[in-house]
Amino acid sequence: MKINNHVKRFLPAGIAFIMVGLGAYIGLSHASSANAKEHLVPTLMLKVAHSAGTQWDVVRADAQVKMIPDTSRADGALSSLDEIPKGVLAYPHVSGQQLLSSSFAPDVVQALGANYVALSVRVDPQRWVGPLMASGNIVNVFDVEGVDAMQVATKAVILKTPDTAALDPKEGVVISLAVLRESVPKVLAAAENEHLWLVGV
Repeated sequence: MKINNHVKRFLPAGIAFIMVGLGAYIGLSHASSANAKEHLVPTLMLKVAHSAGTQWDVVRADAQVKMIPDTSRADGALSSLDEIPKGVLAYPHVSGQQLLSSSFAPDVVQALGANYVALSVRVDPQRWVGPLMASGNIVNVFDVEGVDAMQVATKAVILKTPDTAALDPKEGVVISLAVLRESVPKVLAAAENEHLWLVGV
């Protein structure tokens, strides 16, 4: 009688345990079957983050092909290193981001956007080297005359400069800037009057 009572008491729990185990087994079996049927495709991804304007060969060195489900592959994603076009990154990319055909632009200015224009201006090293070293190549541009300063361009990009190690601080040098199209007249006027000053952003 005691045995029957024990059986009656634990039988529902035992059945429930068996049903849970059976359900888990069936679920795992279906998941494995679904994964086996999932179609994987080669997709080019970045291993590290890169900013807009990074050269294609640098991107290539930091990219790798991974096999991912085709449902996770973005439209226009590249499949191999050989598909990377010669140019620069058109916008910033993070680690693990897929590389697309639209990820690249022919040159740095086009990578910044259609509203940017490249200018070559003459500036004393003391007016641009400090900001470049401290803040990078994104700067605001000022027209400075005496104690007065007027901002003439926002978030300009220093594209090309001479070697900073060999500069004479009193001798002006030519640098390349990318500025928004509407800022061009004021930037050129400030450069012509030798009033140009760059401030790191």
